[in-house]
Amino acid sequence: MTGAKAPRALVAFACALWFLFGGLGHVAQSAGQFDPQASEFGVPRPGRHIYARPGLLSDEREALFEREAAAIERSGLRVVVFMRIYEATYAETQHDAAELLNRWQVESEPGARDGVVIFANMRVSNPQYGWVALASGAGAVRERALTPDQLSEIRRWMIADIVRGDMPEGILEGLRQLAFLAQFGPTPRQELTSFQSSIASALRGPLAILAAVVCFLLTGSGVRVWRGRFPTLAVPNLAPVPARIGLRPATRGALRDGRVSPSLATTTIADLAARGALAIEPVEPRLVRVYLLAPLTNPLPHEAAMWDALAASRVSAGEISVVGLSRLSNNLTPFSRALRLELEGRGWFDPVASDKRRTLALAGSMGLMLAIGFALLALVGRERWGLASAMAIAAIALTLLYAASRYPSTTALGRAELAASRPHIENTHQEYANHNVSDTPPPSPESLARLETLLAGGRPA
Repeated sequence: MTGAKAPRALVAFACALWFLFGGLGHVAQSAGQFDPQASEFGVPRPGRHIYARPGLLSDEREALFEREAAAIERSGLRVVVFMRIYEATYAETQHDAAELLNRWQVESEPGARDGVVIFANMRVSNPQYGWVALASGAGAVRERALTPDQLSEIRRWMIADIVRGDMPEGILEGLRQLAFLAQFGPTPRQELTSFQSSIASALRGPLAILAAVVCFLLTGSGVRVWRGRFPTLAVPNLAPVPARIGLRPATRGALRDGRVSPSLATTTIADLAARGALAIEPVEPRLVRVYLLAPLTNPLPHEAAMWDALAASRVSAGEISVVGLSRLSNNLTPFSRALRLELEGRGWFDPVASDKRRTLALAGSMGLMLAIGFALLALVGRERWGLASAMAIAAIALTLLYAASRYPSTTALGRAELAASRPHIENTHQEYANHNVSDTPPPSPESLARLETLLAGGRPA
């Protein structure tokens, strides 16, 4: 009797263990269906769209989520929202969304691959913040036109709420955006006309090649002209500049700047005043008057041209009034021409520098016109490559125009002469202090500033 009861007890004990572990396994399986906190996603439940860790959503909000998701599904787009508390990066959240989409086969019907997953990994410290990612099947992209850009736009709408500390509200906003796209579809892209399509094709093909050729030609011509700066010209057989004096201030300024500028007229007048040929007297309010005293002996051509211009502007007894100085600003062409010819005659200025500047300016202007043309064609044809071509041509054209404004006339011989001369002294009367033959006091810096303003055609403030 005792031996018969022992096997029965063992069988009963084994059955109890089987029911116990089977029940636990069933509980674990059921927990996997609705507890997204587990390491695995679990299994989807028919008719359910929202999978959230208990406590993340209130009953009312979870019901609202389900209604929105059901409305999306009625429009033909299957959507699943998966929310869990899990520390993860955005890249990991993206991977989780794609993994859940494939593992659960989120789709409206077998093989459709038209589902969308909204996956949220919420922080352990604060579940109102975290990362959210969207993943969509190929069918959703093909049939519903859910492009990656549109998914990114939906995510941006969601992030607007998430950064304010309301992750559930952000996910709800994503569901609303998906519902709108599922019901009405994306905003249809306006189709190109045949004319626009032809322009777009040309911008991607022959016009793109033309733009590359234009860029190459503009760059090549600009580099060739720019490398021709400071040419080495034949040294003319002229008397050297007296070492006692060195370069005149206007000559030195022209060699330094690489061009003859209007400011050199003020420099020459100040030089004449320092050498006793004229006097500069300040007149209030903040004006000046010039008095001609005696012409120079053996002046340089540009000095003689300046003296003649001053003499033509005087009113009486060698006095040049403010009005005369203002008129003088319109009569400086002979002075500029004489100074340029003097520099070219000594081989210090390149005679064709102005032609090179014009070449650069012409190439830059033509490049800008072509860039504008390419930009207009790109706007008509809605072709980004056309805009890229326009921007490339415009960048080269602007560089050429800047190079034209900075191209110097100074030659290699002129640079050498400038380097060998004494350093430039801003106050001209100091440079001539050792050989000033006049008892007239040199002009003050303020007087020279007033004079320069008058010669520029303005009136000092």
